[in-house]
Amino acid sequence: MSTTSVVIVGAGPAGLAAAITLARLEVPCLVVDRLRERSTAARGTAVSTGAMERLRRWGVHGQAEALALDVEMSGWRAPALTRLAEGAAFPVGMLTREQARIVSPARPTCLSQEQLEPILEAHLRTLPAAHVLPGSEFVGLRQDPDGVTVTLADAGGERTVRAAYVIGADGVRSAVRSAAGIGVDASGPLSDSVGAQVRAPLWPLVPPARRHGIYAITDAAAGGALIPVGGDRWVYATERRPGVEATADGLARLVRGAAGAPGLPVVVDRVIELRYATALADTFRAGRVFVAGDAAHRVTPRGATGLSLAMLGGEAVAWRLAWVLRGWAPHGLLDDYERERRPVAAHNIARSAEPNGSERAAEDEWRVDVGGRIAHAWTGPGTSTVDLVGGGRTLFTGPEPSAWAAAARRAVGAPVRVHALPVAAARAVGLSGRGALMTRPDGVPIGLWPSDERAEAALLAA
Repeated sequence: MSTTSVVIVGAGPAGLAAAITLARLEVPCLVVDRLRERSTAARGTAVSTGAMERLRRWGVHGQAEALALDVEMSGWRAPALTRLAEGAAFPVGMLTREQARIVSPARPTCLSQEQLEPILEAHLRTLPAAHVLPGSEFVGLRQDPDGVTVTLADAGGERTVRAAYVIGADGVRSAVRSAAGIGVDASGPLSDSVGAQVRAPLWPLVPPARRHGIYAITDAAAGGALIPVGGDRWVYATERRPGVEATADGLARLVRGAAGAPGLPVVVDRVIELRYATALADTFRAGRVFVAGDAAHRVTPRGATGLSLAMLGGEAVAWRLAWVLRGWAPHGLLDDYERERRPVAAHNIARSAEPNGSERAAEDEWRVDVGGRIAHAWTGPGTSTVDLVGGGRTLFTGPEPSAWAAAARRAVGAPVRVHALPVAAARAVGLSGRGALMTRPDGVPIGLWPSDERAEAALLAA
């Protein structure tokens, strides 16, 4: 029997984010996934502001931005692509370029899940504390007061792994969730829709000033959504109705109609049955077993929140596990994972269940995405206060000499990294004089003090 600290079942956005977070904090973890090769199906075509901020912190945002489409993360509604001048923009709950420049060092990007996952896995494989095991299927688990015994199966037979904790990030039909006895509150079908993943030269039909992350086509016959995936790849989706044939030829005709180009060459790579449904696990934890991503919460494609919600949830459970396993925090910290992430999941589920859930003002949604993290302010060329948040505790001070750095060196618990901010950045995060602000790994403040009097006692209390 092999041993590790955390077994993560599933190598999607939640599982990979959890493993990266654990491994960067030097906590041994094993990622198992039943697939030997990743799916090429287009899924989850948006990476939110909060998720992009994590990619910056992990040093892989450049790779993601290089693959991302150069589009505005808003929608455009028109009768067809060739008639965009007759339409208008609509918000989809994500920051525009202009908005993002003000409140974040990152902007949301149009990048699909099958493009993002290899970037995350490649980074994970550079971290010595992580081990990835593809082609291995979860069979079952047995908990006891001291840990969890996990049974896996591959081509060579069954094997067991002993771990302190397990994270089930294995999707909407999570076997880990079932094995842990966690129920789920699931909706029935919310929409009877069909779609296709296609290759077609649609971008030449779009003026450069009208490049958006989604096009809502209003044509009576071909109405639906056209979503760019990358290159000449697109997804077309529409509700079933008279005249809609769920075949490659039928959907190719609808794509031509949505484009407004009857002679357009269209290759249908995949016909997609779109099952719009939602689900929320009864609990995100059963003893030493946690669920994250789609195993904990399922949203519909409306709003394009699923990928980022999964990533941020995987990080949220992982840093708490790391702090407990490293002896930096008591076990009670683990209860905060569900307390904080369930309301976020419930919000996105409710939004995605609404027929107009895709259409939301960014100012109403981006704070849900980034949570209560500190304000963004540039501290130097290319570096934001948000970028400086570390995996332990991060202490921000103003530029004046103070007692905080010496107190941080003597602090107990999670390590403390100190950053002295220039005056403007210090004011942006609420600091003045000899004050200090402390954050946890997600950038949420856990202490704010107006002066350095009794600095050591303040850090101990925090």
